[in-house]
Amino acid sequence: MSVIVRVKVNSKNTSSHYTKNDETGKQNVNTTVAMRTAYTNDPKDPNYIFSAMSGGTEFALSTINQAAADQFELDGEYECVFTRVK
Repeated sequence: MSVIVRVKVNSKNTSSHYTKNDETGKQNVNTTVAMRTAYTNDPKDPNYIFSAMSGGTEFALSTINQAAADQFELDGEYECVFTRVK
């Protein structure tokens, strides 16, 4: 069984990482993308049920891969699929 949750990016923050990249000697930049469940008032929407059951959820993705961080736009909505791994 999988659970699909729609999330909205509410912030993106960058900071210099304390270790240096071995290839370039430059400091790595860490980006944290924060997302919250997207709100809806439609009781038929799966996000409505998820929000009601969880009281709201926040996810944070931290990465030093700038190309990955660039895939997330501020105020953009995305679907997260959670599937149990056996």
